[in-house]
Amino acid sequence: MSPDLLGYWNFSDIVDQNINLNPISVAPSYAKNELNTNIYNTVNKNSSSTLYNTGGAFGGGYIAANSRNKSGNNFHIYGGLGDMSTTEDRGFAISMQTKANATGQVSFSFNFSGSADDSTFIITNNSVTLGGIASGVWNIVASSSSLSANDWSSLVFSVNNDGIANIYLGGTLFANTSGSLFDNAQWAGGNSRWRGNIAKFGLGSKINGSYGATESSFSDLALWDKSLSAEDAAFLANNSAISLGAVPEPGAAALSLLGASMFLFRRKIRA
Repeated sequence: MSPDLLGYWNFSDIVDQNINLNPISVAPSYAKNELNTNIYNTVNKNSSSTLYNTGGAFGGGYIAANSRNKSGNNFHIYGGLGDMSTTEDRGFAISMQTKANATGQVSFSFNFSGSADDSTFIITNNSVTLGGIASGVWNIVASSSSLSANDWSSLVFSVNNDGIANIYLGGTLFANTSGSLFDNAQWAGGNSRWRGNIAKFGLGSKINGSYGATESSFSDLALWDKSLSAEDAAFLANNSAISLGAVPEPGAAALSLLGASMFLFRRKIRA
C-alpha cells in the first residue's frame, strides 16, 4: 500500500448495509473510524443507493447510486480529510472505477471547509460540468469512449498544489483546467468554492440536494493526499488503487539469486 493513500474502499467486506462503511485501509497516521461515512437507505433499490458486495472492479463490491431519491447524496465521506487541502504543497486526488448511467454520465461532489457551497461534477465522454465554475475553465483535451454503463472504467481526478486539475478517463488525460480552482476569478461571481480542506466528498449527486444526480456506480475508491501523475492514472486503468506504489514481494528467482550471492560472499570472506 502506498504511504500516500489516505483511504481505500473496495466495498466487498460489508455484511450489514446500514453500518458505517469504514475504509479497509487507511494511512498509518489514521484510525479507520476517522474517515467517517454515510450511506443512505441502501437496502431498498428505490432509495438513494445500494451496496453490492460483489460485481465491482478487481473482485470487489460497489455502490450503485440511485437518482430516484435526490434529497441526499448516496455515499458521503466526511471528517479526517484535513490532508486533502488547498494549502497542502503536494495536492490531492480521488481515484475510482466507475460505470456511467444510461446516458453516459458520472457524478461526484466536494464540499470544502471554507465554502458553504458544494462543487458538483458531472462527467461524460465529451464534457465536464462543474456547478459554479466560470465559462471556459475546463479544456477537453481528447474525447473518450471510456465511460460505459456496462463496463468498469477508471476515473482519476487530480489537483496539484497550484489548483490545476486533471481528469483521466481509462488511464488517458481527458480534461484539465486553464487556471487554478483556488482562484476566485475562475468561479462565477468571483468567489471560489475551493477554500480550506475537503470537508465532505460524495458519490452520485450534489452532497445536499438534487443537482447532478445520476444512477452511476462506483468501485475501488481511493483518496490520496498527493496529486497523481499521468503514469499513476495509466496504472490505475488496469490495477486496483491498493497496489499503486506498493513494494512488490520478492519473487522466488530473486530470492534464489540473493541466496547464491550471500553464499559466495561468505565463501570469499572465509578464503
